[in-house]
Amino acid sequence: MRLLLVEDDQVDASRVRRELFGRVPDPAVVCVFASLQEAINQLESTDFDIVLTDLNLPDSQGVETVKQLVDVAGDAVVIVLTGTDDEELGAAAISCGAHDYLCKDYLGEDHLARTIRHAVERDRLLREREEAREELLVATTQEQLRIGRELHDGICQLQTAALTKAEELLAKLAPADGSAVAQTTELVEILSKIRTEVRAAVQDLVPPELAKHGLPSALSKLTRQWHNTNGIRCLCDVSKSVPLPSQHVALQLYRISQEALHNAVRHSQADRINLALLSTDRAIKLQVQDNGCGFNAKRLVSSQNQLGIRSMGQRATAIGGKLTIQSQPGRGTAVICVVPISSCRARARQQQLSA
Repeated sequence: MRLLLVEDDQVDASRVRRELFGRVPDPAVVCVFASLQEAINQLESTDFDIVLTDLNLPDSQGVETVKQLVDVAGDAVVIVLTGTDDEELGAAAISCGAHDYLCKDYLGEDHLARTIRHAVERDRLLREREEAREELLVATTQEQLRIGRELHDGICQLQTAALTKAEELLAKLAPADGSAVAQTTELVEILSKIRTEVRAAVQDLVPPELAKHGLPSALSKLTRQWHNTNGIRCLCDVSKSVPLPSQHVALQLYRISQEALHNAVRHSQADRINLALLSTDRAIKLQVQDNGCGFNAKRLVSSQNQLGIRSMGQRATAIGGKLTIQSQPGRGTAVICVVPISSCRARARQQQLSA
């Protein structure tokens, strides 16, 4: 077990070392750093299992310390060591991504080791639950792709052939045969409606533009459709060189874009929406930003009734990414999904789909 301790007080650092000795299940390698920046530098180059951190450091204070550590900690379990028995401060740290917190006054009597064990176990259970959700979403995506292909290659082709035959028959009928003309005209209309509905079903399963031309082209078409339908200016900035590891990743980013655009049009009262898909050497970034009324992002995201937001978050997690919603009343909203290019989960999903 590799444990990183962020603590500028040498007395407290020594106490933590003593409490850990002999009380953790595996031999522990404890690395101690006295500043947030030193800890961040180490986390960026080395994998750790546990991060223990004081909140008040020479270069960072309060929950901001937790936010920055969580951003670079990867899969490590982050536990806050507070100087006071402050429940509100501990709860705020957990809301920022910490797994647990412990007052330094209670380090003794196996409290620290027990807190670590419980936090690790909770993290394991949460990961198993998320992995089950991801597997379900992957299986659902695979089935959607299969059904979409079968509809497009099978039923759509047969329906188009039937409509063509009906139109040819209608053209050959004599105008004097009023009853046959009426019935055949009705048949043509029915087949036309069926074609429209089947195409809409295929579009819902797998957007043809996405399947044929890729995500950048599909997103460009999507923003044009939203602009034409709703009259809101939708700008699209997509890079054609974005490295997408699989169709599963592309489809989830497309669905996140759809939901974000839907929410912006429905709730934001915006007159401009910007959609951007870009990549760096390390990550793919999708961002949908509006200039609308905004909202209290923390309160809304924590609500259990926001199925759209939860769905976007689950889709992001399923491709190894992270969804963030930034908003304030009167300052618009930004929905951001970042997917590491080197994500092991994205690679695993690619292998599953290509198997």
